Amino acid sequence: MAKIEMQFDGMDAIIRQLEQLEVDVRQTVTGALQEAGQLVTEQARAAIQPHRRTGKTEASLIENPPVEWTGTQAAVNVGFDINNGGLPSIFLMYGTPRMKKDTNLYNAFYGAQTQKKIEQIERDALDNAVEKAMQGG
Repeated sequence: MAKIEMQFDGMDAIIRQLEQLEVDVRQTVTGALQEAGQLVTEQARAAIQPHRRTGKTEASLIENPPVEWTGTQAAVNVGFDINNGGLPSIFLMYGTPRMKKDTNLYNAFYGAQTQKKIEQIERDALDNAVEKAMQGG
């Protein structure tokens, strides 16, 4: 299981601006993290397809996980449920002495492109909230 948290350069300044505009920051961040989680889930679902034999690992893919808040920190868990058939995903992503790692599956969670997409989703959500608040919406 992987964890997505909202972290990017300039984020604190945008959040302060949202607070000054009296925007529900918690709701905005929750929505952004849910969207980022969906992106990763879709990418993982596509990447696991070549390994489908029984469908058990694919079925362990976590769907629509809740955003968990600890104080002012928010995160969403994405990936495979290890306790319910997802254990093979670890071997697929990291490889074994007999098997090369599946870089497509690994990159669905940790790749630079995925991280850029997640950051863009987060930035867009906050920027859109600022823009909407400034327009009186």
